[in-house]
Amino acid sequence: MCKYDIWAIAFKKDEDGCWRVKSYTPHKINTIKQSENEIHYVSGAVYDRKREQWILSGGIRDQYVSFWTLPHQELLTNMVRIDFKEESTDSVCYLITGQLTLEYTAQLIYAFERIPHKVVSTWIGENPEYIHYLLSHGFHVVLNEKPTIQTSANFQGVAALHGLRKIQEHGYKYCVRIRTDMLFRNLYHFNQILIPQFQENKLLCLCGMRSENPDLWYYLDLLIAGPVEKMIQFYSPMMTENEPRCAEIFWLESYLGHPATRKEDVQEVFSFCGKHFYQQPILCQWLGKGWEILHQYIREENSFIWYA
Repeated sequence: MCKYDIWAIAFKKDEDGCWRVKSYTPHKINTIKQSENEIHYVSGAVYDRKREQWILSGGIRDQYVSFWTLPHQELLTNMVRIDFKEESTDSVCYLITGQLTLEYTAQLIYAFERIPHKVVSTWIGENPEYIHYLLSHGFHVVLNEKPTIQTSANFQGVAALHGLRKIQEHGYKYCVRIRTDMLFRNLYHFNQILIPQFQENKLLCLCGMRSENPDLWYYLDLLIAGPVEKMIQFYSPMMTENEPRCAEIFWLESYLGHPATRKEDVQEVFSFCGKHFYQQPILCQWLGKGWEILHQYIREENSFIWYA
């Protein structure tokens, strides 16, 4: 089970510019002290007995300081308290696809600290230092050659397909595929809400989308999850030269085996989970666009978003 308590925490900034835990005591302190190189504050703490680790929250403006560091990265970021649940996640693996930068690598390591099963599928030639950081923090890394026909669908498809095959080799039943340029906070809580939405006969995404010019019914592909075998089937087709369809329609119609012109065609393949995150203290930002996804972009009030 879990425990929630009040602790006094002190963090110290090392010579390399990293914040580390200096000390902690199981009692209350009356004042908050802050200087250029030290922070002392009262924080809530949740104890994960399986990992024998305290996860801290609260404090100055609800700031959270991670236990891991990358050189010259000051990781004071918004977090909230999370309750631990007992549901097993051993059958679920996250697949993160795309290119690597220092920012993406740092965000991934921080976001996935409490997610045990995770694979990054990226490209041969990426910075080996970033790959080393990922490997040393529990990620498996798959390196791929770039596709011959370089379309968006083929870049995403190659990385997803090779990552999924690696996940299948390790015996996972379900996969959650996201992108390297998606910033998450409170991903553990996100995962606990997401897992119960899995279905055996459908894939899962955040929401449906619609374009009026041209008139298209499709889906938001930032996150796609479901049974590994179905996801391999979904990402297996590769575009040929001069393919006119966008990636989302290409994958959907290839998976269905016929043109997708109606909302019902999308619903035949996908169920939607975005509404479950509206009121949750979870941050999901698409760094490539600067969009906040869960609380702004996928809300039904937006005319291009739909769920049923």
